[in-house]
Amino acid sequence: MTKSFLEKRDLKSLTVLSALAAIQQLNKDLEDDNKRNNIVFFTSFGSVMAKDIVSSDFNEDELTKENYQRFISQTSVSNAKEALIEHGNEDVLLNQTAFVLTDVQVKSHGDPYNIPSMILFSDQIVGVSFGNFQEN
Repeated sequence: MTKSFLEKRDLKSLTVLSALAAIQQLNKDLEDDNKRNNIVFFTSFGSVMAKDIVSSDFNEDELTKENYQRFISQTSVSNAKEALIEHGNEDVLLNQTAFVLTDVQVKSHGDPYNIPSMILFSDQIVGVSFGNFQEN
């Protein structure tokens, strides 16, 4: 059985989820989407801002143009976990975590670009903060 972040002693994942919970609490009473905070990850390749982290399996009834990329991301992470467990390699899951991010903006050495969904592996995270897509 897959261990929780606490059982794994995964500081990055626990910190990310704690930051996300705090950001969601801050955003709870905001009516203006332009003022809502997003979670920001700093990696070796740049920064990644996301509106949300999707933690469950894809469970929508229909694939649409808007949700197909998230379906691929969520299904990829889910299938990888199942395959590792099925083949007795569950120990890999003890040290690695993958987050499925939605409404993502990636800033690297060039212009920022937006993507609907992205898988970010916890070993790529060097820092976590919060901010707004509209800020420069």
